[in-house]
Amino acid sequence: MPTPYDLFTQLLGLPVDAALVLPLGISAQDAERGVRMVIEHHGPRRRFVVGEHVVRPRPAETLRHVRIERLPDITTDESRSSIERKNTDV
Repeated sequence: MPTPYDLFTQLLGLPVDAALVLPLGISAQDAERGVRMVIEHHGPRRRFVVGEHVVRPRPAETLRHVRIERLPDITTDESRSSIERKNTDV
């Protein structure tokens, strides 16, 4: 399981439009905390969306992971950074 520093480091290196799917056991609250740390330390223009990544490896089996996607940075015309929520189903 990644430590808060590992998540922070992974989010710093996450390119725009890329997503990070976290291991089982990492909560959405932990993910949002990591995103807030990045925004606080590296600029309020960064944007992320936190959601759910659903995988169905076999019939009647569903695995739900937390997914963090990096959005394009905010331009000077837009408001402060944001953490949005979104769900994906694979």
